[in-house]
Amino acid sequence: MTPPLSLLHRLLVEECDVDPALVQAQTEPEDLRLGLLLAGKLLVALERRYHLVLSEAQQASVRSAGTLGEVAELLQGMPYVQLLDLIVEQCGIPTEKLTPEADFTALDIDSLHLVELMVMAEQRLDTRLPDYGAALHRGMTLRESAALFETARDTSGDMPAVPATTSAG
Repeated sequence: MTPPLSLLHRLLVEECDVDPALVQAQTEPEDLRLGLLLAGKLLVALERRYHLVLSEAQQASVRSAGTLGEVAELLQGMPYVQLLDLIVEQCGIPTEKLTPEADFTALDIDSLHLVELMVMAEQRLDTRLPDYGAALHRGMTLRESAALFETARDTSGDMPAVPATTSAG
């Protein structure tokens, strides 16, 4: 699986006020050291921007991670995070538009690009959608898409598949 580094880099710059030059200068995720404060800010950014709720154990793992690479490894098995990372990386869509209820049409992702994203997500998550991904369509929300990928694979881990449903927006 591929760690979701594009998403985490954007969050560090946009939400945690880390200098973009510092993030770009790090050639390896292990080079970017996180302190307790920065790891905490990253957790808040994931929850606030993407409505991603991690268990207490997962939060403790993120806080104790020494590098950005370690945080990325903790999150890489989550279909929702991988989908967001692919959209940031491949489509260049601003992260503030990526909400659980955003659909591919609203994000201006056409059918061809959606198929490309589906193939890349299948590779990253080491899974295959049934019926060649026929259930995935442009009107589907990011939350629904992540759930589709989660359903398609056998999960034995304790990572949540999709963001929690919240009444606050």
